[in-house]
Amino acid sequence: MGLFDFGKLKSALSGYTDSLADIRSKIEILDREIEDVTFAPVSKDDIKAALASWIESRRNRWSTAVAEKFSALAARPEVFGQGDPAPFLETMRRQALPVISEYNGNLHADGIQDMLIGLMGDQVKAALQRAVDELPWPEGCITAADRIQRLAKLNATREKLLNDEHELVAVAERVGLNPDRVGV
Repeated sequence: MGLFDFGKLKSALSGYTDSLADIRSKIEILDREIEDVTFAPVSKDDIKAALASWIESRRNRWSTAVAEKFSALAARPEVFGQGDPAPFLETMRRQALPVISEYNGNLHADGIQDMLIGLMGDQVKAALQRAVDELPWPEGCITAADRIQRLAKLNATREKLLNDEHELVAVAERVGLNPDRVGV
């Protein structure tokens, strides 16, 4: 009967602990990369695209409000009188352009923004985009599309590493070892 070879056991356990430590180190590095990508500054192009989208939604809201207000006039021929502008002018005075808040009847910033953008949207858009272009911008900006792509790739790699870690831990536990104490 031969003596038990503790050297082989030590070598096997050392390989296991090295593999587990390597995987955990890679997961930690990936977690930092994921955090860096998640919180990286937004690119100027993304800000300008968001502004353009916001302006277009406000312009559409204004156009809809104006259309609703003035399409009702088509069904009111009495407003246009027989060459007398007074009924139309009085209706317009009461009708007003839609800058009044729907919920409390007061002049409201949203209504003013909608009107300004509805009437001068292209100029407002150009002015806001110029302002963004003139701002100092932080280093390390990434686009929204790049952020999504990079996070998907990093998270997929992280998921694979977590599965590998889980498998190594499960193997150790199946043979009765505490994976966090092996090699101590």
